[in-house]
Amino acid sequence: MNENEFQNYQFLEDAAILSLNGTWRVLREKLNKKISKIKETDSLGFDDLNTLVDALDTFEAQIRKAKSRADEPTLKSATKQVTSKSGTTKTQRTSEEAFADYIYDYFHWQHEKIDEILAKLPDVFASVFDSFIIDVKFEGRDPEWIRKRPHAVKFQVFNLVKRFPRDKDMNEDIQVYGKCDFDYGFDLLNDPSHVYRQHLMQGFDFVEQMINHLRNFSQHKHHKDGRKILKSDLKRSIEDPVTGAESVGNMITLCSALVLSAYQFDEIIQTWIDTDTYVKGKGGV
Repeated sequence: MNENEFQNYQFLEDAAILSLNGTWRVLREKLNKKISKIKETDSLGFDDLNTLVDALDTFEAQIRKAKSRADEPTLKSATKQVTSKSGTTKTQRTSEEAFADYIYDYFHWQHEKIDEILAKLPDVFASVFDSFIIDVKFEGRDPEWIRKRPHAVKFQVFNLVKRFPRDKDMNEDIQVYGKCDFDYGFDLLNDPSHVYRQHLMQGFDFVEQMINHLRNFSQHKHHKDGRKILKSDLKRSIEDPVTGAESVGNMITLCSALVLSAYQFDEIIQTWIDTDTYVKGKGGV
């Protein structure tokens, strides 16, 4: 990457960060309004609401980290050739060499920051989902398989069972005892007609899984097995296709992932409100 290419990249990076900042500012305001609505309808307990707000605050801290210029490397000046009194000449450091060192340091700094943020995001997602389903007792034929399902799937199943209970007893189980027939809800979610999945009105529900994959990728490339696969089997290193840096993406892709995450948070909260509205509209609890 030459100087002009780097300047173009930095322009795009600054634009991505500005876009992230502006998007989150608008979304956080809307999320706060929706949380206030949940408080008014009393559809979520006090502790669960605090868990949700704390998770969003933690997410906001990751956005601040993405924007931060703390510890950013600086471009050091080129050094001229200098000859000492003893006649020893120091190796000249050209402006091109100085810029190459700066580019390496800059993307290494970004790389570390990206890894730190990606490592934190799965915990944020877990806390957001836990605020809604932490006390739900999912029951089914294979408890271990149920336990390993993504948070988003469990959340969808729970909401579908609340909206479409098979009978009065199932309605009582979920509304009064917090029990959820996972197998029944999973069948609704995967009904070939898609009528039940469509009822959730969700489009960002796979973002959580994308974040988990990115986190795992960013961590595994550092592990012994990952390094061996790259060096011995694939004979290459990890390389961002835009910057050429040894990184899983760059600040532009990170900003995009953070925006998508925020959209899924909005979708999760809206789905909860919709379920409460729908159940009460049918004369439920």
